[in-house]
Amino acid sequence: MPCSSFSVTDGNDFFVFLERAFSALAVDVPAAYGALCRSLDGLPVAIVVDGACRVLRASEGSHEFGPELTREITVCLTTSRNTIVEMLEARRSLLEMVLADEFSLVGKIQDLVRLEEGMFAFVHGAARSRRIEGLLTAYLSGTSARPASRGRHEHAR
Repeated sequence: MPCSSFSVTDGNDFFVFLERAFSALAVDVPAAYGALCRSLDGLPVAIVVDGACRVLRASEGSHEFGPELTREITVCLTTSRNTIVEMLEARRSLLEMVLADEFSLVGKIQDLVRLEEGMFAFVHGAARSRRIEGLLTAYLSGTSARPASRGRHEHAR
């Protein structure tokens, strides 16, 4: 799976939002961030939004969004900004989006289970983070709150 050259800020506000949300989670709810990173440790996840691709890699206490990895991508999530917004605003169900071919998640079942565990850790932590609430509001309104960080982030456990 080819991914475009890397900069979290290159033209796709979803990756800016996601990077900021992960970093906020690490500070605001470190237990949830740690659970997220442990669930995704060694599981490269390609995230494709409106044709732009980044690969999420996580390890104990850190995460990184980058370009295509040299080894095989194990999970690929493909969607659009509009689909994400509709999901976050509860306008349509995930099932409706999958059936309309607007949301795709491909991978081996054991890898998808790990991704689900990481996503649950993220959502549970995000619900307790004031910063993520503000980031989500900015993302949904199409605005940007502050410059994005780039590269690999390591956080205290």
